[in-house]
Amino acid sequence: MSSNAENNKKIAKNTLALYFRQIITMFVSLFTTRIILEQLGVEDFGIKNVVGGVVMMFSFLSSSVANAMNRFFSFELGKNDYDKLHKVFCLIMLTSIVIGIIIVILSQTFGLWWVNNKLIIPPERLEAARWVFHASVLAFFISIINTPYLSLIIAHEKMSFFAKMSIVDVVGKLLVVCSLVFIPFDNLKALAVLNCVMGAVMALIYRGYSIRNFSESKFRYYWDKSMFKEIISYASLSLFSTTTRILQDQGVNILLNMFYGPVVNAARGIAFSVNTALYSFSLNAMLAVNPQIVKSYASENKEYMWSLIIRSSKFYYFILFTFSIPIFLEARLVLQLWLGQVPLYSVDFLRLVLITSLISVFLNPLGVLNGATGKIKLYTITTSCIWLLVLPLAYIFCKNGYPPHVAFVITIAATLGVLAVLITILKFQVNFPLRRYALSVVFPVVAVSVLSVILPAMIKYYANVSVLTSITVVAVSLLCSISAVFFIGLNKVEKEFVVNKISFYVSNFFRKCSNHQILEEKK
Repeated sequence: MSSNAENNKKIAKNTLALYFRQIITMFVSLFTTRIILEQLGVEDFGIKNVVGGVVMMFSFLSSSVANAMNRFFSFELGKNDYDKLHKVFCLIMLTSIVIGIIIVILSQTFGLWWVNNKLIIPPERLEAARWVFHASVLAFFISIINTPYLSLIIAHEKMSFFAKMSIVDVVGKLLVVCSLVFIPFDNLKALAVLNCVMGAVMALIYRGYSIRNFSESKFRYYWDKSMFKEIISYASLSLFSTTTRILQDQGVNILLNMFYGPVVNAARGIAFSVNTALYSFSLNAMLAVNPQIVKSYASENKEYMWSLIIRSSKFYYFILFTFSIPIFLEARLVLQLWLGQVPLYSVDFLRLVLITSLISVFLNPLGVLNGATGKIKLYTITTSCIWLLVLPLAYIFCKNGYPPHVAFVITIAATLGVLAVLITILKFQVNFPLRRYALSVVFPVVAVSVLSVILPAMIKYYANVSVLTSITVVAVSLLCSISAVFFIGLNKVEKEFVVNKISFYVSNFFRKCSNHQILEEKK
């Protein structure tokens, strides 16, 4: 029990650090995107997104290994087997290097051919697009080699360092964008090269920190056939799953370019920029919980594992929902304040992407549990079939003259299907407590969502259009969602936990202020 309490304190501390990091990175990232749009223009901004998307199509290789890293590192830490952890690290690093080389070869052959022959890019900007492509490939190779170190830092739950370096990363990217004003060079080319340099610097910092703090991160050549097969078996299934997600995501991006041109890619890029900033509140906070889910499964602490999954699913949905509702209702105003000019379709795209993210929140903790079991074959094959249907369905609808919104609607339906399949599989694999999950997660989430939206939606659609109305909608939506979460979404124990945490931080703040005042008076 005491161990669980210490883990809860660690999770709370890490979550707070990650939230602080996310608040800073969100505002800096949104401001950076606005500057990029102003410096590049809508057309070059669309080119940047779609060409970078071609490189991202090859990320399925590195993402698959990254999933294996996170699972095996956390699992061995849960078993307290540091000797095997070192062997796993060496094997994964060796695999990452090989995969990095494969990605470079595939990118510089098939990927470059696609950029030159299939993407709709104005002829005068084709050279700049190639610069973006080559720089993106190099940056991607660097990130692959860096991933084992980053995964080890997360598995050891060193979230404070991770949070600080993430802030350094986004601030560095902001400085890169601001420097475009003073560089007498093509802005699109310069941005691609400078972002690549920034990625290399960050990779060196992560590597240095890992080597200084974790003895198992010192790479040496090591080979174990049976262990390699175990890792590759897991990574291969993850590879198939990630491949379908990349095809669904970046494939739709390319499909939209083929049917509607770069302007729609710009609208999609803007929608995903806002959504990523919001969704990261939940996704990054899950970094504090994911290692504990795997470790508790490895140590057979099942009750604690279930409580982690239920609390994280509910809490992180409420956090994302609270921030999403005012943005959903006032999407046009938010984009106008942020960008000045609002590209066509971006408002509708943003709203549809927010809905997808709210559903996706539940996939993360359940997916981590499935990965912890190591039994991912059934889940991978079934859900991958669902994701594979998105691209051909979107192609059929777009080819028959439907608006670009249809691709986002199909993605929402696919996400719901994947969630239903995952819950069903876990029921048979690990005796998932479906009734407990429904009572503790589904019902509170539905009740909070419905009750929070009614009043601000009525104000939005029945009041006169004005700045005062928009401010009222935002304020009322925040008030309604926070009230509904506290009084309806949380149980008695969770309410006491929230109140105690708020009381602790408030009293700690006033105590520091009081101590500071006493020191000033003594001076």
